[in-house]
Amino acid sequence: MALPFLPGNSRNRQLGKDRFHKSQHFDYSNGVPLLVGTEKPGIGGELLLGQEIKPKFSVYPKGEGSDLPAWVAFDKQ
Repeated sequence: MALPFLPGNSRNRQLGKDRFHKSQHFDYSNGVPLLVGTEKPGIGGELLLGQEIKPKFSVYPKGEGSDLPAWVAFDKQ
């Protein structure tokens, strides 16, 4: 007995999607075509095979102290 056509029982993964944009993976630099989109998603924003989501923020908490480089922060002390 086949399952009825209900939401979630379809094998079509594109059912219900409305974004089918394709990322541009190539660009020209000095007239030479280059592959620039190794980290860009595929069609519709889905990840391609072998891609992993990279976190937007660091795993480590922000440290205490000033944001100045060490050679400026400790200058003339």
